Amino acid sequence: MEKRIGSLAFLLGMSTLLLSQTNDNLRFVHYNLLKYGDASCLALTTKNARLKIIFDALRPDILTVNEMRPNSAAINSLRANALSFNPNMQSTTFGNSTGSNIVNTLYYNANKLGYLDHQSITGNIRDIDVFRLYHLASTHPGDTTDLYCIVAHFKSSQGTSNVAERAAAAQSVVNWLQARPQIHRYILSGDLNLYGSNEPAFQTLLQRFDDPANQPNGWYGYNFAAIQTQSPADGTAPCSVTGGMDDRFDFILASPNVYNGNDKIATLSSTYRAFGNDGVSYNDYLQCQSTTSVSASVCAALRTASDHLPVTVQLLIQATTPVTQAEEAALQCHILGNPVHESVRIRLPEQFSGAATWKIVDQLGRTVANGEVSAGDKNLLEIPAQSWANGVYVFVFQAGGRRGMPLRFVR
Repeated sequence: MEKRIGSLAFLLGMSTLLLSQTNDNLRFVHYNLLKYGDASCLALTTKNARLKIIFDALRPDILTVNEMRPNSAAINSLRANALSFNPNMQSTTFGNSTGSNIVNTLYYNANKLGYLDHQSITGNIRDIDVFRLYHLASTHPGDTTDLYCIVAHFKSSQGTSNVAERAAAAQSVVNWLQARPQIHRYILSGDLNLYGSNEPAFQTLLQRFDDPANQPNGWYGYNFAAIQTQSPADGTAPCSVTGGMDDRFDFILASPNVYNGNDKIATLSSTYRAFGNDGVSYNDYLQCQSTTSVSASVCAALRTASDHLPVTVQLLIQATTPVTQAEEAALQCHILGNPVHESVRIRLPEQFSGAATWKIVDQLGRTVANGEVSAGDKNLLEIPAQSWANGVYVFVFQAGGRRGMPLRFVR
């Protein structure tokens, strides 16, 4: 624990004489949605209404989910209806080499994050999905603060063969990471269906991950009630497993670099939650009259929307630019009007030395416009934007080997 506190303090206390720094908090959420899109379980309108109550309270910046029907209509339905708290929540894709009827996917806040790519770890009961995101405010030439989000749904149920299947899936994650030693910032989230910390699957994952809940041992019994996630269901929703909350099935695990805050991204362990679980409903469905961390309406939605609780943790991301504060202020540009429509108008600094370059990049890091200006030129740029897709863009300005603060805007 002392190592973690020290490294996080270093992250927060980095000298602004050497770096211009801002810190951004992101909420990471994982949720098993219980056969989302399967009308035989719950009508989608009813499902979305309940999930909307939950997500309006959670407001995730990164959301990973299990048990999504493998089609774009289902993925888009969740985004449009249950995630409407943020119009810029974007959906991604999924892998399904096994032909499963439930898959994983990821949603992200495009005001803060960009999406780079998706890969699948195959050879399991279900594909394990790897999504690569990057933090917009940290993006500058030669340095992108990216984060690999690994989303898994391990084999369910007790029994020797199921334990072995979970162990094999965990080993495939470890093997994938070992084959890519350049990757240091990564998080694993998912319904891992683990019945205890002594399962081989969890012990294998500990080779590459730490537990932000700071509970690497135990999980079963009343003493661990506050981190248990299955089952809050009261039996009124079809398809849900009942029996009360007595298992920790749902996890967010972090790489050592992310756990300790050694490389621009840190998990804030004090924020880890099994959302809605105050530890007062052990071996029972979620008791709304006793739960105080969420409202009565959120509690009711949690126990009728699925048979899992979401898990959540805050991430702290250090956004830095390689200039001093004085240099950054001297090169400060301004967006005139945000969001923009037909064109983006940018006021440049009044003074700068030598030739300057500028560019605008989209959410995938692609340059959509660029140019040069010289000292003495007019200091107002007007750049046509009507051909660009709607979304978040970043304006980057450099002069004399120095760089101003990147500016985000929405088209």
